[in-house]
Amino acid sequence: MTKRLLLFWLLLTLVPFFCFGQKDFKSGYIITNDSDTLYGLINLKSNYQNSRSCEFKKENDSESKTYSPLDIRGYRIENNKLYIAREISLNNEKQSVFLEYLLDGIVDLFYLKELTSDYYFIDKDGVLYQLSNEDKQVVANNTIYEVKSNQYKGILNVLFKDSPNTLKKINNTNFGYKPLIAITKDYHNDVCKDQACIDFTKSTKTKIWIEPNVGINFTQMRLETSEDKVYNSMPYGGINVRFIPYRSHYSWNLTTGITLLFIDISGDFNNTLFDTTTYIMTKHKIVRIPFTIEYNFPGKKVQPFLSLSYYNNFVLTTDYQIYYLEGPGTPEPYSKIMYQMGFGFDAGLRYNINTTRYFFIKNVLEIRNFNVSISDIQGRLKIFSEMINLGMGFNFN
Repeated sequence: MTKRLLLFWLLLTLVPFFCFGQKDFKSGYIITNDSDTLYGLINLKSNYQNSRSCEFKKENDSESKTYSPLDIRGYRIENNKLYIAREISLNNEKQSVFLEYLLDGIVDLFYLKELTSDYYFIDKDGVLYQLSNEDKQVVANNTIYEVKSNQYKGILNVLFKDSPNTLKKINNTNFGYKPLIAITKDYHNDVCKDQACIDFTKSTKTKIWIEPNVGINFTQMRLETSEDKVYNSMPYGGINVRFIPYRSHYSWNLTTGITLLFIDISGDFNNTLFDTTTYIMTKHKIVRIPFTIEYNFPGKKVQPFLSLSYYNNFVLTTDYQIYYLEGPGTPEPYSKIMYQMGFGFDAGLRYNINTTRYFFIKNVLEIRNFNVSISDIQGRLKIFSEMINLGMGFNFN
């Protein structure tokens, strides 16, 4: 990897931290403690941050003000989320938070995102009941097991006892956004025939994006028993599928896909393992399938992002040559590698053209392991790749 490429990667990696202050203001309104409604712009953040504060400003060029749950009754982000200030008891501690209002009916359903846990609340007859599904320890046969408490099912059975039809469904209801909304709707529709409930959730559907992309793969090959390194670069291309879970907003994404890579690299290595110089050539075609978790920083037009990946590299064709330049010159035995695992770190920028298209550029650092033990030399080979990647994203749902 050249110094120029290292500088490029460093700049691309640091951009998200400089851009972290970017804010994503959406149309919306706040409800004051005097029940007045003030329209303006609200900074849309992660679910956890949304529950702690509301940053509001009247116009684009106005100075923003941050409100706590004690300052206002609630706020609404247009076509997105509604939050209501409530006092709750969590872990035996009272606190004021903004609960996301999911459903308004005979009973009201709310959601709260903590750092590591999800909580739901049902308001029935003015009393707020907490739903949770935390882990608990069970001892059986002198062995400790971690199981889910299923506390929420017991609460639902009590709250929905006047609806036998709903009670039948509780045991098969999972602890999650969609299932709890669904069963709360079922309860309302069963006991209230005169008025429909109001679903404040925009959508609980996961958004799927398709990302065709191309790039250049700068490859470095090294040997653990040598200080020598060899380099090469070749183009590559592929297509990714991005999943954006609604509950996590846009902050956390999951990505997979398929990429076709070509590797053609060779060189001499002064090998201390056998105290001789070894010539190594590796040429192969790889289909790469990544599993990536990505964090997107706030931004309306420009969004920096960072991601971590596990790569499954399936080798389609292989051609290796490994032999000593000194001594008998006998070729080193090698195995035909059909699989390599890899780990990567990405940093990039996404430019949102509109709500259904975006352009992105990212820098990918990946290290691959040959995972063989037949050859002393081959088992010590390491492939390090730096990839400059360009692509477009398209939403079809």
